[in-house]
Order: sequence, then structure tokens, then C-alpha cells
Amino acid sequence: MLFNGGKGIHNTVGVTASTVKSPGFLRFCPHCFVEDERNYGEAYWHRIHQIPGIVICPQHSVLLQNSSAPIHDINPHTYQACTAEICQSKQSDLQYPAEFIQEMQRLAEAAQWVMNTHLVSMGLLWLKERYIGALIQ
Repeated sequence: MLFNGGKGIHNTVGVTASTVKSPGFLRFCPHCFVEDERNYGEAYWHRIHQIPGIVICPQHSVLLQNSSAPIHDINPHTYQACTAEICQSKQSDLQYPAEFIQEMQRLAEAAQWVMNTHLVSMGLLWLKERYIGALIQ
């Protein structure tokens, strides 16, 4: 991502060929919203809530909700505050099986771990040996 100004990164990591649909709106967790306002005086957009494929807040185990702030139809340099007018909670009629919720919770927690952990590169040889070991196992 450091080279060539990040151009082509979506192709390199496979986002353009992914079947995971990117969200159309900035997303929020109603519980995080209330906590942010109480703790900081205003809410903010959480990175983990914007990752395609993450549908549950890893901290509160609730489904994320779409705001009315579109992701793609606005100037990328325009600031969009996370306000109560934009983030109006709507109760969903959708019911998901407990197994789905648990799996989505695990996925959100894993994504959050990756985002917040400084991973040290061990090199390609080390990685290759790990893959071969996993294949043999």
C-alpha cells in the first residue's frame, strides 16, 4: 500500500473481485453512539463498523445500522459528522439464527484484533513454511 501512492490496492487485495458487498452508507452501533456522546460529548465513526462484511458491533454484539450518510455519492474530502440526525436508530424486523450472530460476532472480534494489533512481518520464507506445515497437517 506504500508504493505507487496506493493505486491499484483494491485489485491487489481482491476487493474488486470480492462477493462481499461494500456498505452504501456509513454505519453505526446505537450503543456506541450513546457511549461516545456520554464520554466525549459527540459520537464518531468507528473504523470497525465500516469494514465490508462486518455486520455486528464487536463490543455490544448488536447489528450495525446504516446512517443516512452515503459512502460513495459524496465528495471523499467532505467531512460528515456522526450526528443524531444522520444516525437515527431503526428497529429491524430481521431475525437471525443465534449461530449466525455468534459467527458474525467472532468475525467482528477477529477483524478488530487485526486492526488493533501491530503484526511484525516474519518474512516470506517463514510464511511459506507455515503454509506448507498447515497443508501437511
